[in-house]
Amino acid sequence: MKRRGFIMLPGGTAVAWPLAEQVAMPVIGYLDSTVAVGSWYQITGFRQDLNAAGFVKARNVAIECRWVREQLDRLPKRADDPVQRNPAVIATMGASLPHGPRI
Repeated sequence: MKRRGFIMLPGGTAVAWPLAEQVAMPVIGYLDSTVAVGSWYQITGFRQDLNAAGFVKARNVAIECRWVREQLDRLPKRADDPVQRNPAVIATMGASLPHGPRI
């Protein structure tokens, strides 16, 4: 009797394992108005803060990054792809003004 229970346990585990892997990873969208190279410090800090909160890229969260290269008219089209993945949140980085704030 104990032998049958032992044999069924691995079989039951083998069936349950693929079901557990199918859980979708949450998606975080990241939109920036600059270029990727110019904002490396922002995305690095963003990922570090996510890691500190327990969210590690490719382990338990997917991060979709998009840049518009200071062409703000491209923003809606670049945002479409991450939005189609139904993100949990979208983080945006604003454009900096080259000559300081305008009043």
